[in-house]
Amino acid sequence: MKDFATNLLMLHNAEFLDAFKLTVYHIGYVDSRQDADRWIRRAMKFHPLLLDIIVPTSTRQYQLHFPSLASSLCRLKKLFLHGLHLEHSFAKLIRSGCPVLEDLVLWSCRNEFPHIQSDTLKSLVVRGCLSKAAGVLRIKAPALSSLCLDFGLHEYTDGALLEAGHSLVRASVSLMSAVAPQRGATEILVSLVNATSLELCGFHATAVLDKELDELPIFVNLKTLSLDYMFASKCDLKRFKALGLFLQKTPMLEKLTLTNFYVRVLHIFSLLLHVTY
Repeated sequence: MKDFATNLLMLHNAEFLDAFKLTVYHIGYVDSRQDADRWIRRAMKFHPLLLDIIVPTSTRQYQLHFPSLASSLCRLKKLFLHGLHLEHSFAKLIRSGCPVLEDLVLWSCRNEFPHIQSDTLKSLVVRGCLSKAAGVLRIKAPALSSLCLDFGLHEYTDGALLEAGHSLVRASVSLMSAVAPQRGATEILVSLVNATSLELCGFHATAVLDKELDELPIFVNLKTLSLDYMFASKCDLKRFKALGLFLQKTPMLEKLTLTNFYVRVLHIFSLLLHVTY
């Protein structure tokens, strides 16, 4: 099968390749990594529209490095990477080597770059990625319309700084980091101000309470809001106050979903009496 795949790519004479999808098992073996690297590099020479590379979580992750390229991927519109090691040069590839890229998915990757910048990117997913390069992920994508950021414990512990322009309409952001309070959490909320649908998870109460009321943005387009493990605080009163202040900034809201919003039951009514909006 290895020889078949190699020969197929070597004998491929078409000018372009529409899609290249590869799932790599047994990545712990040197031969497997070398074969995968050779196949990926060969596929890139045909300027695919779609590039989808997966190293399953059941195998040894991060041992397969995404190749550094001297030339650009001038036709690439969709790039899906799972379980790869992405070096510092990956940021340059996205910024200037993928001039028509629209969809980028990074799942369980090892990111050695500090930022993602693209003028054409419309959809971005960064989920479960580790990084030693920076505690905060900087994103600049003025054409972005859909965003999913899912940072678990010890993953981008300072969150993200986002410049998304006015086109962002759907966003899901989870900041379940070990750092409290989270630096940059309020800035993320500000950058999501034009969204019509938001899913937020793991923000501390300080993201709202550390700001004056008039400093928080008004989500004039927001109609659907889902909050999960939100406004964490040792004080139930602060949790309710943060929720109340945030909802004041959503005048067009039609649907609200609260999940894992825990408070001490005996204090609920007394808290409601003391919360002022």
